[in-house]
Amino acid sequence: MKRLVAIVGVAEGNKTRLIYFFDENGKVTNSETTVGKKTASITDKYPSAEFYEREIHEFYGVEFEGCPNITKRLFKAEDDKSLPFRGCKK
Repeated sequence: MKRLVAIVGVAEGNKTRLIYFFDENGKVTNSETTVGKKTASITDKYPSAEFYEREIHEFYGVEFEGCPNITKRLFKAEDDKSLPFRGCKK
């Protein structure tokens, strides 16, 4: 069985590198991709991805299409439009 362990975002200019960590039978692997402002959600296959995708959306501005509750805030106030991990204050 393969399970999602974490998703990490890294700001790279106007793009975001996403690093997906998986555990498959005790072996941790990772997969990387670089995205612009939008990418597909993996919550249909890995429901636990919702938390990570919402967090990355909140701090990096990546829109995960198909992620439930993507606009529901986890950490920041509703009126805070900053993207602190990108160094942007709006």
